[in-house]
Amino acid sequence: MMQFYPTPLRRPKPRRMDDMSTYPRVSVIIVSYNSAARLPRCLASLAGADEIIVVDNASCDGSADVAAELGAKVIESGANIGFGAGCNRGAAIATGDYFLFLNPDASLTNGSLKALRQAALTYPDAAAFGARLEGEGEAARIQFQSYIEAQTRLHAPASAMPRGECCVGFLSGAALMVQRQSFEAVGGFDERIFLYYEDDDLCYRLRRLGRALIFVPEAEVMHARGQSSRRTIGGSYRRAFSMARSRIYICEKYGLPPDTAAHLRKALLRTLRAGLLFNAEKTVRHAAMLGAYALAAIGAFKERHGARATAWLSKNTRKININF
Repeated sequence: MMQFYPTPLRRPKPRRMDDMSTYPRVSVIIVSYNSAARLPRCLASLAGADEIIVVDNASCDGSADVAAELGAKVIESGANIGFGAGCNRGAAIATGDYFLFLNPDASLTNGSLKALRQAALTYPDAAAFGARLEGEGEAARIQFQSYIEAQTRLHAPASAMPRGECCVGFLSGAALMVQRQSFEAVGGFDERIFLYYEDDDLCYRLRRLGRALIFVPEAEVMHARGQSSRRTIGGSYRRAFSMARSRIYICEKYGLPPDTAAHLRKALLRTLRAGLLFNAEKTVRHAAMLGAYALAAIGAFKERHGARATAWLSKNTRKININF
């Protein structure tokens, strides 16, 4: 298993980009859901991509039409099937050697695609490559370890932005280029994760193959975080509920301690505080998380006590049969 701390890499002699026999084909895959306002800027930044695929999850704002008019290959899923499932749909028809999964609220700066391609040529055995995410008016964000590892190890120490490529334990799915062979080897994204933490799960499984994840700071991506679709109260509720459910699922999948009681207390306090401050958006968001953790706690209670009740009934039924 690779270290989750940023590990500087000794750069081997790169192959020439003008050697077409080694030039990696990159298929860009974008999952849209009511992203019509963001897609034009995103797609305009993809000059030089070998293929652009937009998977539309039943948008009602014309996202599919916008993507088609701008030259993208469009897949209409017919329902909101989630981010991971949408990515898998796109990857199933993609022809590239690498899949660049990109959020519709993200756009590549000049030279970013070339930097990712060059990194793929330089480190052909790596499973995935991640870009440097710059927010609008925000400092660059980088996370060195996945949510999964953060539950079982000490958090990685704060670090300055690396000066060059380095091996890390996590790469954000907002702009993530994955080698086709590695992606198919792990079965793609886990479609049981509807939204959030699907990139944590994928990166963790790629690393379990013994393959490196490479952070490429020269590849800069502008990311208007959380603005893939129009903000609404209902949307805030669904996103927060999905986030909590994904955390619960990840803990169940990898046998991590869920600490549901602590999450319940935190969500309850935050819901009450937001309500007292008359912040409707935060109240709805924290209430959604509270609901998700409450459902998980109820389910665990039923499973635990239901199993005990079944065992007790089975034991006493045997006694009755023997005595009879």
